[in-house]
Amino acid sequence: MQRLVGDAQLGRWVQIETRVAAQMVLPYTWLLNRVGDDGIRLTEAGHLPPAEVSAALHELNVTAPGHGRRENHVLPVRHLRESAQAMGLLCRQHGQLQLTAEGAELRWVAASQRRTMRRPAHEAGTQTSRWYQTSLTCSRSAGSVTRSL
Repeated sequence: MQRLVGDAQLGRWVQIETRVAAQMVLPYTWLLNRVGDDGIRLTEAGHLPPAEVSAALHELNVTAPGHGRRENHVLPVRHLRESAQAMGLLCRQHGQLQLTAEGAELRWVAASQRRTMRRPAHEAGTQTSRWYQTSLTCSRSAGSVTRSL
């Protein structure tokens, strides 16, 4: 087993093309933008309201069993929010879901990277930024989320 782990070269840095990285973090980008500067008022149980769950289902093209609009019944949406909180991108304050300083910074970086992605590929190249490093963290710590979404 140790030989297999060593052969996998898990500590090796990998360059990710800008468009691929953006696709990897799309659910998180969407959620950070949805929360925005004003935050989202959570339900009494501390979940996203049904309108926000419906928006996530629609915007992220998530399929959920049944006709769930409640976050506790739509696990991909719940896992997305919980993993964003676990990574320190979002937090709960006074019944609201808010961006943390880290989440606000990454939201800004993502917006500036979208401008970069509009440039021709030979100009944009393969950029490494904190946002894309976060995409690797996202895919590792929330693997079930990225597979579900």
